[in-house]
Amino acid sequence: MRRLAAVTTGATLTLTMIGVSPASATAPVPTTIWLKLTPVPGLVGDEVRIEGALTRVNGTGLGGKSVRLAIGNPDGSERRYLATVTTGSNGAYSRTVRAPLNGHWQAVFEPEDGDDHAYAFSRTAWVPLRYRTRIVGYSAGPRVAALGSKITVKGRVHKLGVPSAFPLVGGRVELLWSGDGRTWRRHAHVATNRYGDFRFQPVINRDGYWTTRLPAAGDHIGTSTGVTFVDGRFRTRLSLNAAPEPLKRGRSLTISGKLLQVDAAGRTRVMGGRLVRIFVRSAGSNASRLLGTAKTNRYGVYTFKYRATKSASFRATWIGVGNHLTSSSGWDFVSVRP
Repeated sequence: MRRLAAVTTGATLTLTMIGVSPASATAPVPTTIWLKLTPVPGLVGDEVRIEGALTRVNGTGLGGKSVRLAIGNPDGSERRYLATVTTGSNGAYSRTVRAPLNGHWQAVFEPEDGDDHAYAFSRTAWVPLRYRTRIVGYSAGPRVAALGSKITVKGRVHKLGVPSAFPLVGGRVELLWSGDGRTWRRHAHVATNRYGDFRFQPVINRDGYWTTRLPAAGDHIGTSTGVTFVDGRFRTRLSLNAAPEPLKRGRSLTISGKLLQVDAAGRTRVMGGRLVRIFVRSAGSNASRLLGTAKTNRYGVYTFKYRATKSASFRATWIGVGNHLTSSSGWDFVSVRP
């Protein structure tokens, strides 16, 4: 016959199974076991000290006994094995671990064959845990972008488990923008895919700061990335035409074109007073050299004269200054004849 005695103290439930052998055998010695957590964890990965004691019901310690520590389900079955510890001479035991998941923390004494002590079991109340999160592989760029173009902001969200991290699937990631780095507004949001990945492609309409964050939700706490400044600059457009063509050797060639600013909406504006560089590349060669420079007039137009001696291609480049991006024309080939 067996009797099961239950003792509850605070969040710790101590169960003592008192075994009684058949009449012809000696009755097992009743035992009790208890455990406590210091501190009680709130997050997966928190460091926790488990301590307790295995004693006879009269209070004397049971030394040299193995106690199995685990996280358990409500029905007492194990969810995650933690460790097996050996009690000291006074029956006390302790072990420091990192909290792996939700559950009842439990300690079990299972006597070995020939041991005349009874089975003992103890567990805490249910301890709920939340996961820490981290955004890895984060990038935002390019850092200098044309107004009206898109940048790419991407990364991957991990839940930090024990012993390893794994993707957060379906997590809501928010993209935030600020003009001054202090006042933020939500620009967009997406859900992470099965790999924990997220991706945004916002249009750049002005200079500003970008960051992403994962709000706390469900079984995880929030996290965020650093801040990336993106310098939005005007695109420019530069044309070139070399005429006349074909051309007789020694005759003067006129190279001309126009420099335009292009805003985020695609509207253009002439750019006067800018210095344009003219390059030449001889037919059959891959090398180019600088011929000279020409300044655009108030209509954005530049003109450059050149005495041609052989067939060649011509190209114009503006290096870009301030809040404007560089631009170049295409190559224009001119055939020079004897």
